[in-house]
Amino acid sequence: MKKAFCVIIISNLLVILSYGQESYIKNRVNFKTGYSRYATNRSVISNGKLKALTVGNYRIEANYGISNLIETGIYVGYSKFDSFRINWADTSFNFKNCSTPFYGINCNFHLLPFLIKEDDFRFDLYISGKFGGLFFASPTGFFPTGSAFEYGIGGGLSFYIWKHLGVYAEYTYGKYFFRDNSNLRYGLTMKF
Repeated sequence: MKKAFCVIIISNLLVILSYGQESYIKNRVNFKTGYSRYATNRSVISNGKLKALTVGNYRIEANYGISNLIETGIYVGYSKFDSFRINWADTSFNFKNCSTPFYGINCNFHLLPFLIKEDDFRFDLYISGKFGGLFFASPTGFFPTGSAFEYGIGGGLSFYIWKHLGVYAEYTYGKYFFRDNSNLRYGLTMKF
């Protein structure tokens, strides 16, 4: 009970603080296009070590600044994962490369407004939380199939080279493709 009470008090203080400051984040619209690598369910032996194969993951994200410190939004993405089926006659595996759309929501808590009082700043430093899912469009008899959850928490940094266009990188840790894993995503960001 004490923990829940402390969380409520801290979150209310953060909301009060976010409305008490002027910031370039409130009412801002932010779009990101990003790329990362996801570990798959297949491995290879490289230099005597077992190494998971990775696939590219492309994502588009849209965020809106709901306060002077917090922005929230949605994302969609696309990747291709190998689905597999076990051939019980000779205990071999059949693999097929299948489309995998991603979707979810995210929330970014910006730290720089606590430190720098600017109307518009070239840097963004934030804590990011993401919760979503992916859908495996596997053929009948192949695994995995259907939907699965993914989530992560971490941090991000954006640098706006021009007034509205910049680059970003986010490092998160969470559940990605059925396993606890870290994820580095980077790409372009636009703010309006």
